[in-house]
Amino acid sequence: MQEDKSTSQEGDPSRRLWFALIGSIAMAAFLCLAIVVISLTSTESPALPVAAKELITEAIPELGQPEEVAAPTAVSSEIPLVAQPGGRSASDPYIPELGNSGYDVQHYTLQLVLDPATEYLEGTTTIEALSTINGLSEISLDFIGYEIGVVTVDGLAVAFERQENKLVIKLPQNLPQGDSFSVVVAYRGTPPSEPSVYLRSIDHLGLHYSGENNLFAISEPDGARYWFPSNDHLQDKANFRFELVVPKGLVAVANGQLKETQAGVLPNGEIGELFIWEHNYPMAPYLAVIAAGDYERIEDRSPEGIPLRHYVQPENREAALEAASEIGQAIDWMAELFGPYPFETFGFVTAPVTGRSMETQ
Repeated sequence: MQEDKSTSQEGDPSRRLWFALIGSIAMAAFLCLAIVVISLTSTESPALPVAAKELITEAIPELGQPEEVAAPTAVSSEIPLVAQPGGRSASDPYIPELGNSGYDVQHYTLQLVLDPATEYLEGTTTIEALSTINGLSEISLDFIGYEIGVVTVDGLAVAFERQENKLVIKLPQNLPQGDSFSVVVAYRGTPPSEPSVYLRSIDHLGLHYSGENNLFAISEPDGARYWFPSNDHLQDKANFRFELVVPKGLVAVANGQLKETQAGVLPNGEIGELFIWEHNYPMAPYLAVIAAGDYERIEDRSPEGIPLRHYVQPENREAALEAASEIGQAIDWMAELFGPYPFETFGFVTAPVTGRSMETQ
């Protein structure tokens, strides 16, 4: 889903929204092409600023030479499970504090209670993952803020602790490589608000509250950890399910397809509405998006039949419809160039942010 937040800047609203949408589509294509060009023309790693080199040097100690070990005289039929916790980093030299190792997330289920009028979040995140090493005894997740109520692994309550911006969880038993496990983290509190070192043009990532009728998430590039526990690195993609409860009269939006709506319960005991979304295509955590507000759903299809689905606020309806009138043709044109559109639908959601649009999946 394409999220557009450019509708409140100065100038003609329809023109601004149109340029934001086409700009985001073109940027996605450009990034794909740029990656190919760089891989074909560059044989050396790009030079890092001195400050970045110092940061990386401090975060990732220099590796020594491996010791020579005599070959075993016999091969054991069983591999011993030695305690070997997963690392606190995905070992990305550009963002060494992000991501974790030792496991591979397969699926996230986010159960969130959202009220734009109250800057407060109650959530439960279920993570289904596979061990990628032998002897996995603990895992770490990227997660900032909130009070944690309980953490379970495969239904058993387990010990956990916060270490800087990581949530470290002890597993009930050491896991061999390839074993699956399920982690559930229940949490609540005021969403944290602090600047990202990677995106300084806005005051914070994560959840943004804008009055009584709107909230939305900005997660690029490291903002997922500000609203749900995750392996917040783009190399660990997973499928997502969103179960979002909002006050009656509001609409909750997320990636993927809307599967159903039903009654839900708010923290104050009042009955709200539950919106269940599913996106069954592997997605990096930073591309996950949610929004809640007074939204109108607009549906259409491209000339070639690609489903289009947009969520707009009433005050932006006219500009959104004008901009959306040519999106179908643009998507079909790009499909001819790059191949079939790979997801369930294409669309955008508006939000009150001046002069900005953000890609999602």
